[in-house]
Amino acid sequence: PKLAFQQRSPGQARAMVPPMSPRSARLAWALVGVAAAACPDRRVSISVEGKVYGAFFSGHRGTVSANPSGIALRHNDNGLIVKACEWPAGDIGHIQPLHLLGRTLTFTVDLSQIGCACNLAAYLISAPGRSLNGQPVESEWGDYYCDANGVGGMWCPEIDLMEANNRVFASTPHVCTPVVHPHFYTNQSCDHYGCGGNTKISQIAYGPGPNFYINTLHPFQVSTHFENTGSTLTGVKTYLHQAGRPAVILRHLNCHPEYLAKLSRPLLEGMTLVLSYWGEKPKTMSWLDSPPCGNISCAGPNAGVAFVGGFSISNGAPAIKAELLDEPLGERSAPP
Repeated sequence: PKLAFQQRSPGQARAMVPPMSPRSARLAWALVGVAAAACPDRRVSISVEGKVYGAFFSGHRGTVSANPSGIALRHNDNGLIVKACEWPAGDIGHIQPLHLLGRTLTFTVDLSQIGCACNLAAYLISAPGRSLNGQPVESEWGDYYCDANGVGGMWCPEIDLMEANNRVFASTPHVCTPVVHPHFYTNQSCDHYGCGGNTKISQIAYGPGPNFYINTLHPFQVSTHFENTGSTLTGVKTYLHQAGRPAVILRHLNCHPEYLAKLSRPLLEGMTLVLSYWGEKPKTMSWLDSPPCGNISCAGPNAGVAFVGGFSISNGAPAIKAELLDEPLGERSAPP
């Protein structure tokens, strides 16, 4: 499959990914015997309220390797969490939607080798892309991918849980307003920029070295809590935490409650988790990491291997005491 990268604003161009599923009856993961035998390097696991389920990562570039503990991605790898790693052409019933309203999605990430101008993204999309009458529609690459910037030609709501390298971390919800049909979206009805938060507003919150609250030379955890009142999304909080260090939080204070409420239906119906590792020239990623990054490309040793794993879903908010990153952190020069 082709890859599509371009200079972008938050949430825009990423790699093409495999077909998506429109079905979201409940959170259920399936280990398919034939597929498991065929794809031993694609198996992953996720803990849901303490019960471990099997799944697959649909990375299509051959360099991706996965095991039950997580996924190793190299530059330009991408894919999503699915029920089976193989399916017939045109089949959109194998993608696994996640039902996260009122819940917290947590994973561990190692970005120690992911430098400036690179972007390791983990995000949720309301796949598949659909036509005016609500029927699933293939993107221009022949799959059913969609996102809030219409990469591949199809639009849908998107929640960027993480767009990051070892210098910055961003998290950005993107609303799309349905047109005519409740699952049909257009370029004009989607918010390309979103209302996210970025660690670069603080000089000591996140970066490579012991003087940062989150030392990206070592693995850390990302927990995203989708606050709710009944069936309505009322807030999104992103917690970054690391063993033995104070946590930081992105509270998305610039996201109006009415804006977030428009993501309630996609979250209730289930959204699909996508992982993508992309980046090229400094100008391509300046919206994300400049400053602190400068004239450094995502290439060579700067574009090493990323690891994402330890996926878990739990009810309610995480029991994490966090610094409020989107408020002043004061004059402290380093974490305690």
